[in-house]
Amino acid sequence: MPGADLYVFDEIVHDGRQVASRVKDVPTPESLPTATLLTDGRVLLAGGVTIIIDPLPAAQTLDSTTIFDPKTRAFTAGPTLDR
Repeated sequence: MPGADLYVFDEIVHDGRQVASRVKDVPTPESLPTATLLTDGRVLLAGGVTIIIDPLPAAQTLDSTTIFDPKTRAFTAGPTLDR
């Protein structure tokens, strides 16, 4: 989302504290996507909504998917969902 930072929390605890680090931006900003852990450890984000404010606030359903790879801490665009 524009103006929003995304963070990943590491499982490793340093000095009794969990560490968070910023990750790269999501190719398609979305709210309320489904998240599915894939067998290779990546996470598939599918669907969700985007908020449109002009002229009036409304939510638009998304048909996009995004894959997050915790090893590279990067998001890549996935295939488009069928409607």
